[in-house]
Amino acid sequence: MYEKGEEAYSWSGDAVGDWEALAWGSTHMKKRTTVGLCSYGEENTRLWRWAQTRPSKWGQSISLYVWAGTGIYLEPNRATVLRYNMIKQGLVKEPVFSFWFNRNADEGEGGEIVFGGVDPNHYKGEHTYVPVTQKGYWQFDMGDVHIDGQSTGFCAGGCAAIADSGTSLIAGPMTVIAEINQKIGASGVVSQECKAVVAQYGEQILDMLLSETEPTKVCSRIGLCTFDGTHGVSIGIESMVNVNADGSSGLQSDAICSVCEMAVVWMQNQLRQNQTQERVLNYINELCERLPSPMGESSVDCAAISSMPGVSFTIGNKTFELTAEQYILKVGEGAAAQCISGFIALDVPPPRGPIWILGDVFMGVYHTVFDYGNLRVGFAEAA
Repeated sequence: MYEKGEEAYSWSGDAVGDWEALAWGSTHMKKRTTVGLCSYGEENTRLWRWAQTRPSKWGQSISLYVWAGTGIYLEPNRATVLRYNMIKQGLVKEPVFSFWFNRNADEGEGGEIVFGGVDPNHYKGEHTYVPVTQKGYWQFDMGDVHIDGQSTGFCAGGCAAIADSGTSLIAGPMTVIAEINQKIGASGVVSQECKAVVAQYGEQILDMLLSETEPTKVCSRIGLCTFDGTHGVSIGIESMVNVNADGSSGLQSDAICSVCEMAVVWMQNQLRQNQTQERVLNYINELCERLPSPMGESSVDCAAISSMPGVSFTIGNKTFELTAEQYILKVGEGAAAQCISGFIALDVPPPRGPIWILGDVFMGVYHTVFDYGNLRVGFAEAA
């Protein structure tokens, strides 16, 4: 450990004294282990190491998470968290901690967490701050997500988000991740449920949207969901949806409802772009072939990275864009190179969701400040 400025403490990727080196990334494991006790003033604080790492092929991916009390409130019957103890004992000048992740795999220092302030050498310009909306998770409100400048529509009315250094990738609703997959040519899984719903109900959904039926009620009016006042929910029965003239496929109602609601969002986006009915239905079928793999990661063509679109997030009325070079993880060189999308699907149902988790792929590009004193989170371009 070393002092960083006046009353600010930080850990980096270098070994410190008897402590284990806090180097990020290496082995494939996911577990929580106690590194040891850290003494400040009169009290001991437990320091946790949360290992959520990827195989070495991830290279510059930052994976080791120091559980040092990043939650806002203390949970009962738990060891006093490091960050809270530092504030309580007056050992830090400000009730703030900040993260910087070094995405240059050729450099020895993997990153830095600073307690009690920020390191001005690790960001450019000013931070954009947003208030915390859910205590305990550093959750905040986020606006729309754009692909190549085009709205995905799903979060136009707002979504929840969490900045989390313990998540390697960016996790978000399948509806949007499928659109990203289609735009970047990511491998996915072909959903027969999706194709079946589009084949039987696609034109009906389109007609209802064109007649200005409230989008949240479309799937319930068709009979594929039940409207609960805010969104559609599974009707709890098994339905039969024709796949083609030669047969049919039995589909569970929860899958049907989810597919229908995704189709509504996708179609709305296409209609805003004045696409023809034929083009809309073809596009939806393309998305049905690009649904995120249930195994999580999706591969892409390394040779196509330069032509992939930017993906941007709206936070605090400001656009935070990621280029393909920033959201694609490239492993190896030449013909042996492998490229992985930095996006994975995570569907969290209401009222907690939908929610995005902005992990290391995002935090590696944008220096992140957790301001406990003002209950806010800030982002600025990393340096």
